[in-house]
Amino acid sequence: MITQSNIHPGGPKKINAGEDLTGLEGRLVKLADAGSFPEVVTPAAVTDICPFVLVTEAAHDSNCEVLSIHGEKEIRLRANGTGSAGDVLVLCDPAASAGVNKGKVETVGSTQGSYFSPGIALEDFVDEQLVKVRPHPRTVIVGSAFSSATPVATASTTTTPYGFATQAQADAIVANVRDMRAFMVSMGWKATA
Repeated sequence: MITQSNIHPGGPKKINAGEDLTGLEGRLVKLADAGSFPEVVTPAAVTDICPFVLVTEAAHDSNCEVLSIHGEKEIRLRANGTGSAGDVLVLCDPAASAGVNKGKVETVGSTQGSYFSPGIALEDFVDEQLVKVRPHPRTVIVGSAFSSATPVATASTTTTPYGFATQAQADAIVANVRDMRAFMVSMGWKATA
C-alpha cells in the first residue's frame, strides 16, 4: 500500500483482476462482468466510470487490491503530464499512446467531449507522480470553443426598428447570442431563460 501514503484511513478490498494489472498501481480501474463474480479492468474509454484505484497489482485472474473512490477519503492517482493544485483531473484517453496511459489521470484539456473525472488535484504534480486527489467522481463535459459569426458589413442603421440595415445583420447577432449561451451552459453556467 505504498502508493496510498499520506491519506485519510480506510482499507482496500480484494477483487479479481480481469486482465493483467501488473505494474499499474495508482491507476483507475472499472468493474467488469466476469459472470458469477466481479472483476476489475483498466478503462477502455475516457467516459468509463472508474470507482476504484488499484493499490496492489495482480496478474490476470488473480486477486488484486483496490480502494474505493468516495468523498471523504483522499487518494493518490498516477498522473500523466503536469498540473497544479485545484486542477480538475480526468481519465487519460486509453487509446492514445498505444494504451500506455490507460487508467492515469491528467488535467482537463480543451478537447471537446465527455470525460470521467475522479476529482481535484490537492497538490502541484509532475508526470508519473502519485498525485493527491480529493475525490469528486463525476462526468465532465468540455464544450466547443466559442466562435462568433461575423455580421454582415455595417450599413445605414435607419431601415429597421432596431437599427439593422438587413435581416442578415440581425440574424448574425441572434446566432452569436445563441452560440454564446450554448458555450456558457457547456462551461457550467446555469441557463435562466
